Amino acid sequence: MLQTNAPTLAQARLRHHVEMQSGIIEETVNAYSPRLTYVTGGDVRADRIWYEMSAIPSGVSMREIEHDLQRRLGAAARVSRGNVGLRVTVERPSPPVDLLTLMQTYNTPPVGALTAVLGLDSLGVPVTWDAAQTGHTLVTGGGIEAKRNLLQTTAVSLALANQPRQIQFLIIKNLTDDRNSWPSQFLTSDYLLRPIVATTAEAVHALSTIAARHTQSPALARKGPRLILMIDQIESLLETAGYAALSPLIQLLGTSSLTLLISAQQPQNDLIRYCDKRWGARIVGQTANAAEAASATGLARSQAERLHDNGAFLFILSGALSARHFQAAAADQYDLSFTAGIIAQSRPRPAQNVPHSLPT
Repeated sequence: MLQTNAPTLAQARLRHHVEMQSGIIEETVNAYSPRLTYVTGGDVRADRIWYEMSAIPSGVSMREIEHDLQRRLGAAARVSRGNVGLRVTVERPSPPVDLLTLMQTYNTPPVGALTAVLGLDSLGVPVTWDAAQTGHTLVTGGGIEAKRNLLQTTAVSLALANQPRQIQFLIIKNLTDDRNSWPSQFLTSDYLLRPIVATTAEAVHALSTIAARHTQSPALARKGPRLILMIDQIESLLETAGYAALSPLIQLLGTSSLTLLISAQQPQNDLIRYCDKRWGARIVGQTANAAEAASATGLARSQAERLHDNGAFLFILSGALSARHFQAAAADQYDLSFTAGIIAQSRPRPAQNVPHSLPT
C-alpha cells in the first residue's frame, strides 16, 4: 500500500500534517477567545513549522495557550506575537527510525504477510515480527509511551500489508490512563473487532467471548481472519478486573488460533508468572538494573539495563540464547492519521461481513 513514489508520498504526508496541526491550533486558540481567529499562513522548515494567525486573543496568558497547544499537538510549541496576530511555532522532531520511510524504503512487509516491521537493528536491517509464526509476545521495560508506540506501529504495519479478511484487531487501551492515547482514527473500523476498548466491563466481556470461541471451537476460529489481541499496560487491566480478566487471558495464551501482543510495565505479574513458558517472544526495553533485565529477557547478560529509553529494544525468541537489538520505528499522531487514510482507500468490503465480529 506504500508504493507511491517518494516525493508524492512526502508531499501528501506533509500536507496532511500541516492541515491537521492547523485545525488543532485553531480549535485550541479559539477556545480562549470570543473572536474567531484562523491560520492565515506560515512556513515549513526542516526542524519546525510556524503558523501565522489572524488575531491575538485578548485577556489570556500566552503561556497558558502554549501549554495547552503542547499537550494537544504532542510536540514542543512556542507562542509569540507575529506580523498581524498570534504566531505558533511547532517543532518537527525526527525520530531515529521513521515507520513510513522504513516501509517504503525496504518494501516490507510483503503484501499479504502476517508480518509487521518493528524497526532497524544495529546493522540497518529491518526487524520483523511474524504474528502467526512467532506466537504470543510480551513487551516489557522502557517507557509507557515507547511500548505504546511499538504496539501502534505494529498494528499499522500489519494493516498496511493485509486486508480485513486476513487480519483483525482487538485493542484494550491502558484503562487507568484518561488521555486519548489511542486515537480512534489510527485504524479503520473494518480492521477492529470492536471499537478500542476503554472500560473494564467491555474488556472482560470481549475477553470472555473470545476465550469461549477460541477454546471451544479453535478450528472454526482459524477459518476467519487472524486475530491480534493487543493490551496496552496489562497491569491496568489486572488491577481493575482481576481474575475476571486473568482467567480468559490464561486460556487464550494456551491457544494458537490468535496472537496476543501485550505490554507490561513490570517484567513479572500474575499473568506473566502463570504463563511464563507460553511466550513465543519477548520484546524488552530499558530495565532498572541487571537483575530486572535477566527476569525480563530470560538471558543472564542481555544488558537491557544499558538501553536508552528512546525506543531501543531487545527482541528475544523463545529458546534463543541471545537477543537482537533494534530501534523501534516511530509514528506520531499525524502519521497514524495519515496511514489510516491510506488503509481506508484499499479496504475491500464493509465491516459487517467480517466473521469475527463480537456481539455488542
